[in-house]
Amino acid sequence: MRATTTSVALGLLAAAANAAPFKTSTVKRQDAGKIVAAHFMIGIMQVRESAADYDEDMKKAKAAGIDAFALNIAKDDYTDAQLGYAYESAANNDMKVFISFDYNYFETGENDAVGAKLKEYCSKPGQLQVDGKCFASSFNGDTDATKLFNAKTIRAAAGTDLYLVPNLSPTGIRDATAVDDIDGSFNWIGWDSNGANRAPTADANVTTSDFDSKYTEWLGGKTYMAPVSPWFFTNFASKAWVFPGDLLWFRRWNEILALAPQMIEIITWNDYGESHYIGSDAETSKHNDDGSSAWANGFPHDGWLEMAQPYIAAYKAGSKEVSVTEDKLVYWYRPSPKAACGAFDGIDTLQDSVFVVALLASAGKVTVTSGGNTQTFDAPAGASAYQVDMGTGKQTFALARDGADVFSGTGTLEISDNCSPVNLNAFVGVAKGDGSSVPAPAASAEPVSSSADAPQATQVNASSSAAPVNATEIPVPSNANSVTPIVLPTSAPMQNATSAVESPVVSASPSPAPVTSYEAAPIVTATPTSAQAPGSNACTATVTASEQIRPTNCLSAGQAWGGDGDTPSRCDGAPACS
Repeated sequence: MRATTTSVALGLLAAAANAAPFKTSTVKRQDAGKIVAAHFMIGIMQVRESAADYDEDMKKAKAAGIDAFALNIAKDDYTDAQLGYAYESAANNDMKVFISFDYNYFETGENDAVGAKLKEYCSKPGQLQVDGKCFASSFNGDTDATKLFNAKTIRAAAGTDLYLVPNLSPTGIRDATAVDDIDGSFNWIGWDSNGANRAPTADANVTTSDFDSKYTEWLGGKTYMAPVSPWFFTNFASKAWVFPGDLLWFRRWNEILALAPQMIEIITWNDYGESHYIGSDAETSKHNDDGSSAWANGFPHDGWLEMAQPYIAAYKAGSKEVSVTEDKLVYWYRPSPKAACGAFDGIDTLQDSVFVVALLASAGKVTVTSGGNTQTFDAPAGASAYQVDMGTGKQTFALARDGADVFSGTGTLEISDNCSPVNLNAFVGVAKGDGSSVPAPAASAEPVSSSADAPQATQVNASSSAAPVNATEIPVPSNANSVTPIVLPTSAPMQNATSAVESPVVSASPSPAPVTSYEAAPIVTATPTSAQAPGSNACTATVTASEQIRPTNCLSAGQAWGGDGDTPSRCDGAPACS
């Protein structure tokens, strides 16, 4: 979700007195190509002391094909110093950056200050330029009448040409900004949900492709910056839920290749609090710990970045299929089965599976062993995905070709029945021919004897030219090598949109289960429920940091604000609890 800071002091925008000096020339991107950005949280970077502290992030992102970081900012006293370091590092490493203003903290009356901030940074060498204009975005900006993004005011205050692609929604408040006032819009919703910021249910499932349809219909020919995110799990005291991840990272990239939007933004590079980081690991990145180390330390996600590389290349080339030159098995799994974790908001939407994406230069046999469950698949060249029933114990992954072993690898985290405290984050690794392996976790799970549960495995292939199918009727092809591509609707109303959330399922067992068990449903407007008694407005929980209520950034019934700055609004519009 959005990224800012563990505690936000509201006030005037800080001066840039500590920022490093810059050259006056402006380096511009080639405007014809597609752009890949990654959301980068400045709010947890206050411990960084120079541009050099950003160099590793810049180099790593650039090597993967990422063009720019979206620098999410609030109004902290260290914001300008960190912006200065990030801009300088981007220029030094031939990367680009742009500011993403967090409108949970910028108020309607502060759009002049937002424009002034852009005037200050637009001419810097690291600034992303699109069509010769300074690119800028936001998180939120049309859900709270007191915190509205006003494009006209911002343009006037900036005094320079802007290319504005804020995070506004087709159903947001239009009092300050109309669709004609912006160059495009960024969609933050990178996960299937119930339409009310919680995991989907059998009666309410709004898929990522549903949101694609709604945005592209609303924007017409304007720029659509589509989201790509691998996971979502957070477990703060007042903000604890999970969205279904499973094979989302694989599915979403194939949706992106089919849709081919003008821009995409990866959510995120470094949001450890919500478990969708793909850049530096939590314990190795230089950042402030907001409490998320409890579920992020020891859970590397770099493998997701490796998996994204051929997809980024295909996206920029306008291809619907990935080209793979190096064999890799990218795998991920949770540390414990659901039953060991007990009740948790959204947990029933997760599958107790181990997930593997095979990136192969030529066809081979992929073998996955999860505890006592072993399955072998005939994997084609290119990208294909598999899931195997989760078994406690070691997790091993192997590739063979022409009867000979190519390589194998074992995850350094074993799956166990110990799920206290609850951790639904993903452990991600890569097995490949150079013998590399992911780093050992900081605190490994306690080994448990292997499960004897009957194994079940599911294959999802990424490439083919078969006809599209409706997600609610995913057939099993008679030919295991014949699969259906993901096809995204671009203009149909949400309630009628074809929800192509998966390729058809090819199973190693007689009775395969589809990767998603929910049917598409229209967007619902219900607000999240709470355990508060009907008719009561008593405070039952205290929220002390903005990260505890993201991505809605509003208080649920019964939540009291105990943090710095103004009290966030209630999600349902009701008065604050007392």
